[in-house]
Amino acid sequence: NAGVTWSRPQNITPALDKEFDFHIPGPGHGTQLKNGRLLVPFWHRKHGVEVPKQERGYCVSYLVSDDNGKTWEHKGYFGQNCLTNESRITETADRLIWNARGGDPYRYESYSYDGGDSWSEFAPAPIPPAPRCDSSMVALSAENGYEDTVVFSHVSHPEKRKDIELIISRDGGRHYDDVLKLMQGDAMPGYSDMAVLYEDAPVICLIHARNNHVIFSRIS
Repeated sequence: NAGVTWSRPQNITPALDKEFDFHIPGPGHGTQLKNGRLLVPFWHRKHGVEVPKQERGYCVSYLVSDDNGKTWEHKGYFGQNCLTNESRITETADRLIWNARGGDPYRYESYSYDGGDSWSEFAPAPIPPAPRCDSSMVALSAENGYEDTVVFSHVSHPEKRKDIELIISRDGGRHYDDVLKLMQGDAMPGYSDMAVLYEDAPVICLIHARNNHVIFSRIS
């Protein structure tokens, strides 16, 4: 009923193994593919911040469900060499994009062409470098010029968590040619997430945190 009421929560922790001390979803949203499959990305590490970054065991995995969330299967682990952690999975016209924060200012991506059964090796994404921070990504599945549009939200300052902007791809995330600057200045902690509403034309709903406040933006 469109989120008016909800079932009792289901504990899916047993689907994850005990190899890591941290099993953290997202942050942000999971993804439902056009075929109904549910994908929820997780990030992991074996040790806390008291250990050097390269020794913490950062990587990502995901939970997949093909029965509307009744049962879940764990798939992993990926991106160990890039120290991947906070991530999003997005479906475009011809592939899935798994975009992840890495251990340096660059974002990393892996691609699936079979609905998430297999993935390419993580490699640098076609996105400008920025401070290590969570970002969000959504794809628009609409007609009239939006057929293969991907939108990416992030802090864009090269050194600090400042200046939130959207960058826009018209070819399924292969190149980003358009920029929409939103709030300039301090954006701490800089995290953001997006959802897409379909009205007369797609509307992007952006939620981001700034100075311990949650800010909502509606972008048409």
